[in-house]
Amino acid sequence: MRFLRCRAVTGTVALLAALLGGLLGAGAAVAAPAVHVTVYDVQPPSKVTGIWECVADGDGTVPMCWTPSTDNVAVAAYDVFMQQGTTFNRIGTVTVPTPDPRRPFFTATGLVPRQLYTFYIVARDLAGNVGPRSDLYSARAQEGLRPPTPTPTPTGDPVPYPCQVTHSDTEWGTGFSANLVIKNMGSTPIGPWTLRFHFPGDQRVTQLWNASLNQSGQWVTIGGPSWSVIGPGQTYTLGFNGSYSGTNSPPTDFTLNGYPCRAIYL
Repeated sequence: MRFLRCRAVTGTVALLAALLGGLLGAGAAVAAPAVHVTVYDVQPPSKVTGIWECVADGDGTVPMCWTPSTDNVAVAAYDVFMQQGTTFNRIGTVTVPTPDPRRPFFTATGLVPRQLYTFYIVARDLAGNVGPRSDLYSARAQEGLRPPTPTPTPTGDPVPYPCQVTHSDTEWGTGFSANLVIKNMGSTPIGPWTLRFHFPGDQRVTQLWNASLNQSGQWVTIGGPSWSVIGPGQTYTLGFNGSYSGTNSPPTDFTLNGYPCRAIYL
């Protein structure tokens, strides 16, 4: 049985109070009776959207963030479901408020590194109303990126970076072509890998080659092919076309498997 959350609305019956005051005489104080009206919350929260892999969280994990749902009263929690065989089972719940209200977060753990897993998320409110399930989200469990062995770094870098991204592009009208060269600056191979970066404007990637694409607003996530492993000192080059309006400023905040990369702009 589900219990519905109720709200009490108190009103004053002014006319009845005035009549009673006239009967009792001037100056008589008459308290207005309280009227309670029960209103049931039957509206579910909105659909969860914008799921993406937002951090590097270790071996055998899929960390995910999403855009918060909305509700006419309040969202109480998010339930995360994972496909296991032919069914989806709930593997965790995130209660509200979350540490960062702009970005709810959950990590699926105990998974097999590099294996592909599929999830969906639903929001529910204080009355137990459950919103529509999100679109299916699939991601490979992380293998983990070991801290790199310190290597000589160019003057000006306070700490060694495990990776480097060299960016170059050409523009035409409201379009552009960009090349990204990813370099492994550490001493261990990196693969499979996920590159993430942030566009400062309204740029949109319209075509990508040599990788897979997921763009949510200004954040772009690029996944390397399953066979792609970047060895120590080696590079991987990918390119894409895009559109924009205004100024086509280069992307920033490059991370590889969640680790920050040095950015070089040509």
